[in-house]
Amino acid sequence: MIADAHSDGEMIALIENDVPVAFLAYDLTYDGILEVRPDRRGLGYGKALALAALKQAVEDDRRCILDIQCAPLTSIPFWEKLGFRIRFENYAYMPLPKALDVPDSLRTAWKDGAIRPTDRPIVKTKTWRRRAAPLVKAMADLRNWFEAEPWRTGSELLSRLQAEYPGVYPELLRKLQRRLKVWRGEQADALLFGP
Repeated sequence: MIADAHSDGEMIALIENDVPVAFLAYDLTYDGILEVRPDRRGLGYGKALALAALKQAVEDDRRCILDIQCAPLTSIPFWEKLGFRIRFENYAYMPLPKALDVPDSLRTAWKDGAIRPTDRPIVKTKTWRRRAAPLVKAMADLRNWFEAEPWRTGSELLSRLQAEYPGVYPELLRKLQRRLKVWRGEQADALLFGP
């Protein structure tokens, strides 16, 4: 990996008296390696390379959090001093200070060219009646017939209604069945719990 980073031109090396003392292969965002010679640790070389890598990560627009692997485990205090938080075992992360471009109002996001499906307004279904209830005029007759003979089915009451008012009430069986269900529920409540 180190040879690949060198040939790709993705390596930073710190040299002291013509001898390399520390290097950063790739950067911290792409499984890079930061290494300082053991006899030169504690002199700020690692910190200088890490801060340069952090600056590059902040400038990179693709990341908001920087994840790293702390190897060896003895490097964990070094990364904590730089502001990384240990997630588990030897993995650490750091939220990067970035200013995100968020629109002032999501209602005006479409003006800036937003094209996600969630940007479209939600079409709400209408909950009010679109026409008058067809059984309103005959409701009193139906209620009286039901109270007189509560065992009658919806189709029997509809047949009687159509005989009384020929041609006025077409097939309204399901509407009548729903109304009978409500009336039977009211009768059951009256029987069980009193009027």
